[in-house]
Amino acid sequence: MVTTEIAVPVSLSVLAAQLAEPVHGVLAGRAAALRELLPPRPDSTAGRYRWWRSLDEKQERLAAVLDHLEVLAQHLQGTPGLGYVCDDPLPLQAVEAADGFTDEPLAKALALYRQLRARACSEQGPASGP
Repeated sequence: MVTTEIAVPVSLSVLAAQLAEPVHGVLAGRAAALRELLPPRPDSTAGRYRWWRSLDEKQERLAAVLDHLEVLAQHLQGTPGLGYVCDDPLPLQAVEAADGFTDEPLAKALALYRQLRARACSEQGPASGP
């Protein structure tokens, strides 16, 4: 569990910047724990294909979660993940993936982030079409 000190921010973007590193740490920790539960994963495409085919159902689920966590962690480090808005510094999926794996101060800061983000979205109104 990560222990975090979060100052009360002035804005959503400041809070997102403060939370990105601790959330990355949580996601990286979860990914490392999953890697220990799975057989070693080859780097080559053919090896990766054989690796996926060799997994049982439980391992397949863990491997899918591992892939998801790795993409989110990379996104938080500046490599946009496929399906995530590239200028979103802290996607809600990353916040959700960190839920339950944080200390109380970080959990409270994540709840505040969700609240501020929801308020910002409701103030923007619905997205307009083409």
